[in-house]
Amino acid sequence: MPDHVFEDNSNTMHDDRNIYKDRGADIMKYIKCIDLGIPGIERLFLECPYGTTILIKGERGLGKTFMGIHFIERSLVAGEEVIYINFFENKEEFLWKASSIGIDLKDYMDSKLHYFQKSVYSEKSQLLYFVSVIQETIRARKIKKVVIDTIDALTAVLTGEEYRVFILELMQRIKELGATLLIIKDVGIEDRRYGYEEVIADIIIELMRKRGPHYETRYLMVTKSRYASYIPIPVEYTITSGGVQVYPPYRYTQSYQGVISSERIPTGIPKLDEILDGGIPANSIVCIKGPTGTYKTLLALSIAAYNASKGKKVMLSSYKESREQLLHYLKILGYDYNSLKNNLSITSINPIYISPARLYAILIRLLEEGGYDIRIADGAEASLKFMDEDERTFFTHSILQAIKAMGVTEIIVYNQDKEYYIDEYSLDYIADVVIATRINEKLGSIRKEIAILKNRGNPIKDHGFHEIEFYEGKLVVK
Repeated sequence: MPDHVFEDNSNTMHDDRNIYKDRGADIMKYIKCIDLGIPGIERLFLECPYGTTILIKGERGLGKTFMGIHFIERSLVAGEEVIYINFFENKEEFLWKASSIGIDLKDYMDSKLHYFQKSVYSEKSQLLYFVSVIQETIRARKIKKVVIDTIDALTAVLTGEEYRVFILELMQRIKELGATLLIIKDVGIEDRRYGYEEVIADIIIELMRKRGPHYETRYLMVTKSRYASYIPIPVEYTITSGGVQVYPPYRYTQSYQGVISSERIPTGIPKLDEILDGGIPANSIVCIKGPTGTYKTLLALSIAAYNASKGKKVMLSSYKESREQLLHYLKILGYDYNSLKNNLSITSINPIYISPARLYAILIRLLEEGGYDIRIADGAEASLKFMDEDERTFFTHSILQAIKAMGVTEIIVYNQDKEYYIDEYSLDYIADVVIATRINEKLGSIRKEIAILKNRGNPIKDHGFHEIEFYEGKLVVK
């Protein structure tokens, strides 16, 4: 699947780009584009030429300086020289901050990395001299990247008009020398006004946060780009000991992709396969739902193990039980995991502390790297219940659509204690096949039953509920 599957039919392409067409050719083809150095951000927009002014703005604590560190680190590794201007932190503090995300800049300091630590309480005349020093360093050392952290610190000594003049002069001098400028700006929670930096910046990246009951989610959004179309939606990012990671937007197109195959994937349970006319259609979305204690997880494991034993690659993820517990169930079903592990991957994911975008990125990466034929999500309701309504709808459609487009058969197993024909997660209408389980107490005893409610594109030959039981280490449908 290509990195960029977004079709930009909105009018997000800024008119500024038309000035290049007036010259008779698309000048952007001849301008070398730079790597911003922030993993994942390249999926948001395509072009960022040298000489660009980029503004990153947001509240304190959202990782703006970390992004500045990523921005220069890629160039330093490539042998380029950079300038970092910091109005608050000295060299030692800056190096420590870089090391906290796994980036060691000590060997570059004062050689390739020209670090300027300027007090915000300097005289105005000293600030003007400071600009001339920066300009001369860029010219003499052929600097390609400059970072200013944080630009709004200058408001402590400059009036509004002086600040605008200073910013304009600084940006113009850096741009004339062909260096790319990254400006970092602190923005208060209630301060969403555009400043002078926003007017003259070529690209604006805005950072924001959303506090949930279990975790805080950070988002960034490209709100301006003079040189290329961009995706105008908030995109999640995280900050870990390994640095900043931007999670690519959900992959979508304006129409569904993928088609149900005529191939059948057997469940390994003879009567159930008979009812399904040979098994589950390959490349379909299958829902297995029902109340607690109706063998849903055992059924999913049985399907996984049976197909893995036949050479299919299967990934099973549980959102409510440990991997050890699932391996125990597998043993009860009579399977030896060691003989299946080359084709069967079993993982446990705790959904409480993982956001939808991060979960999506992890699942897609695992599926792409593993080359799986079948993916099974057991206990899907445990992951969905921690999402709000918008997240739940967007995540469900996006992950199922992406998996189907990859040619993978998706089996979703979830608990539903209400009447079997009610689907509180709205998965039934997306699914190609719906298998329902229930508990029948009408005969004076508990009987567990299973039926096929939906089989898209195929006639259901048997509409009845059949008893399902666990007998001598096997699931049996009667």
